[in-house]
Amino acid sequence: AREELHRLHNNLKLEKQKLENILDFGERIENIKHLNQLIDFIVEKAATILESERCSLMLIDEYSGELCIKGAVGLDPDIITKSKLSVGEGIAGLVAKEGQPMLVEVVDTDNRIKRGNLPGYKTQSFLSAPIKFGEKFIGVINVTDKKNNEKLTYNEMDLKILLAIGRQVAVAIENAQLSKELKYLTVKDPLTALYNHRYLMECLAYEIRRFGRFERPLCLMVMDVDDFKKY
Repeated sequence: AREELHRLHNNLKLEKQKLENILDFGERIENIKHLNQLIDFIVEKAATILESERCSLMLIDEYSGELCIKGAVGLDPDIITKSKLSVGEGIAGLVAKEGQPMLVEVVDTDNRIKRGNLPGYKTQSFLSAPIKFGEKFIGVINVTDKKNNEKLTYNEMDLKILLAIGRQVAVAIENAQLSKELKYLTVKDPLTALYNHRYLMECLAYEIRRFGRFERPLCLMVMDVDDFKKY
């Protein structure tokens, strides 16, 4: 009974720590506006909270409609750059198609997957959850290779945690993309997609300060393009 009480106490401490990590995740994620920095933070923090060696965040490409890995921990760089999945292909593709999360305890015996364990992965247990902002599908977050667990498998509580993370991630990514679009609109001409006068003034002021520090001359070249309106 004493051993069982000790085990339950340790489990309670772990769950409390996970909850604190989730709350900290939600607070910190709101302050990251740069999309690449946001994605790196998401995969690193999600892997830590779910005690996983591997985590990947896949976003849907608006042109090709494919899922592409935009950030990951524990994956080979070649896999990150080359991996693309069609909707319905693989675990992440199936999650994207159905819009429902997936908890896989053993890949080899899961009838939904009908495939063997992925090569190079230490365990056969996966978690995969869709990232949606309202009805808008954004991508999929995946975790695998659970550590510090005797069974090395994920459970329903892990899935609920990933879903909670996914909801926060959806809002943060949408805000980061809107911030990026807003920044784009303020410095580029909507017709030609060229940088506008405001951006020129910002860059010129920066270069003047930079060259002033190094006491070097600064040259500005202006080109008059004939008949540019035709383009």
